[in-house]
Amino acid sequence: MINKLRLALAFICSLLVITSSQAAEWLYTVRPGDNLWNLCKQYTTHPRCWQDLAKTNKVTYPKRLPPGFVISFPVDWLKAIPR
Repeated sequence: MINKLRLALAFICSLLVITSSQAAEWLYTVRPGDNLWNLCKQYTTHPRCWQDLAKTNKVTYPKRLPPGFVISFPVDWLKAIPR
């Protein structure tokens, strides 16, 4: 009985870890005319947003983002929590 309880508890904890790690980022698909400055201003409150996003998303030209490119934003930077 105790082993089953431990197994169930371990399973629940692993689900919580998986869920929290998946919720750590918000993915945005770039549209024509988007750039890192405008996206950061519109969606985040992070002071060094465009510089940090350029590094983590391996963006070489922050002024020109190709449409369809997917940018990962840390959720804790966002002005509003995505649904």
